[in-house]
Amino acid sequence: MIVCFSVLTRYLSAIKPHQYMSLVEKYVRKLLYEHDCVVLPELGGFIVHANHAFFSEQHNLYHAPHRRVAFNEALKLDDGLLVHYLTLNEPMSREEAQKQLRQYTEQIKQSIKTGGSYALAEIGTLSANEEGKYVFEPQPMVNFLPEAYGFTSIAAQSTQPALQLLSDSAADWTYTDRSPESLPFELPRRRRSRAAWYAATALLIGALVLGSNVQLTPSSLKSSLNPFDLMDRFSIDKKSNDVKVVVVQPVVNNTASVVVAPPITPQPIVLAEKAMVAPAPAPEIVSKPIKKATVVKPEIQRGVSSDENAQYWVIACGFMQRTNAEKLVNKLKNSGYDQAHLFNPDATEGTLIKVAAVGFETKSKANKYLRTVSKISGAQAWVLQK
Repeated sequence: MIVCFSVLTRYLSAIKPHQYMSLVEKYVRKLLYEHDCVVLPELGGFIVHANHAFFSEQHNLYHAPHRRVAFNEALKLDDGLLVHYLTLNEPMSREEAQKQLRQYTEQIKQSIKTGGSYALAEIGTLSANEEGKYVFEPQPMVNFLPEAYGFTSIAAQSTQPALQLLSDSAADWTYTDRSPESLPFELPRRRRSRAAWYAATALLIGALVLGSNVQLTPSSLKSSLNPFDLMDRFSIDKKSNDVKVVVVQPVVNNTASVVVAPPITPQPIVLAEKAMVAPAPAPEIVSKPIKKATVVKPEIQRGVSSDENAQYWVIACGFMQRTNAEKLVNKLKNSGYDQAHLFNPDATEGTLIKVAAVGFETKSKANKYLRTVSKISGAQAWVLQK
């Protein structure tokens, strides 16, 4: 241990004070690339803030993203970052590193008092104003952003507007000889829709099909000045309409004779000139008495009575309010269930008041009236044994 301490003492004594200053500045500069704040005890702290890329209209330059350094005199407490970094990279103890930092800060203060400023290599210049406050001017060309290493500002190149060259050739006569007002106005052509073409094609095909089905007589193709020829064209041709009927009659001795019937000559159609059509007789109006319509009322089933010793009752429905139960009783009586009544008129609060329509001695007989009672009450009826 004594040998190591003596070796360390010799090493530190061999280092001159100005070498300590350059050594501390070296590690301050390295830490500014990795951290946002580096504090020099009893002097102040260097703070790094990032800026995005921007365009300077004053200098017509595009500046790359960068990190600039500022100084805050209020940060005087030692955070231990610089001391820890010195002990890791240099053969010195923590106490010796703190001692060298104090000497370095005192040297900076003394240089500012005597010379007015102190320049930190590749960091900036520290000076004092009239009030004795420290003023820091960073190096403009130093960028503490590692990702932007090697980036420089780029000057923006101005572009010249393109000129439109006008020629005096015949193709460009509209630009030189005549004004727009003197040019003829031409309406734009409308594009014919496909639907119009499809419709015209369909009409043409339909006309061809109808024309092919109409057969004209040879005489109809001839022109004539006689107006009555048109009527004669519709007359039946005698020669072309002669029909020969062949009748086969059975003959004895296994021989058959063929008899050719005379041709049937159809009577010509005679068109009466100026034929008068007799007016049809007016229909005779016969008045009949109107019978009065009779309205047939639906028959109401009456006479559904309960058995004397009824044990099974058809319950139409149950209600919480007595008024609703009484309305259903009246409805059942109007439908033929004269003995409909409230099954439990003295029901306690919270208990349903049941409406009984009819009662029977057997359950099977009561089940026959479930559907009819359900239609009247509008609810599903059930059988209850008394």
